[in-house]
Amino acid sequence: MFNKVVGRVGDFFFALGVSLKDRRSGVDKVKNKVEDGVGKKFRKAVNVSEENLKLGHGVKISGNVDILFSDSSQGSLVEVEDGVELKNLKIEVKGKDCHLKVGRNAKFAGHILLVGRGRKIAIGSESTAVNVYLMARDADITIGERCMFSRGIEIRSSDVHKIYPLGGGERINPGRDVSIGDHVWIGAKVMVSKGVYIPDGCVLGACSFVNKSFGDKNCVIAGSPAKVVKKDVEWER
Repeated sequence: MFNKVVGRVGDFFFALGVSLKDRRSGVDKVKNKVEDGVGKKFRKAVNVSEENLKLGHGVKISGNVDILFSDSSQGSLVEVEDGVELKNLKIEVKGKDCHLKVGRNAKFAGHILLVGRGRKIAIGSESTAVNVYLMARDADITIGERCMFSRGIEIRSSDVHKIYPLGGGERINPGRDVSIGDHVWIGAKVMVSKGVYIPDGCVLGACSFVNKSFGDKNCVIAGSPAKVVKKDVEWER
């Protein structure tokens, strides 16, 4: 459960359960760092400190952007590099020693969720997303550079709920890492499931369900379940 909710960044001094002295010496430092770094305010920041939020130069905030750390997120870090634009984005960290890194000049909107100890999400430089849900639970997510993601996309490293053989035994649907290569275009309403690897230069067609890895670069991948429908292609913005 989240507590010690800090409202708008400009209202950090309303943090629950923090003395006036501590608010000014601790929380206000974070407020100043955030405001100085981006020039605008987050809509909501929970359990944010100078240790768990690192903002590069020229970071832009627009729309409603929330950054929420649970009480159990000790040692976790959200790292936003130079020139990044965050728009209408919710970031939630629910575990110790997690790490979210957004590479330089990336533009991202949607919802990013890290659950469990040591989970990692890396978004490469100059990658863009209109509206994407990323969930790293039980395993990690890596997105390459110069990718372009449309809206209504889900990328998940876990089914969340566990499935076992009837009568007992080991879990048959464990989480597995997801890796998206460089310069990958993902169309609207695509779902990428656990354990998927997408090579560089590929295009995922709209409304596809991608539940297996592919080996060849520069392919069009589409369908439900997805398959290669065209090879040796290149795309540009």
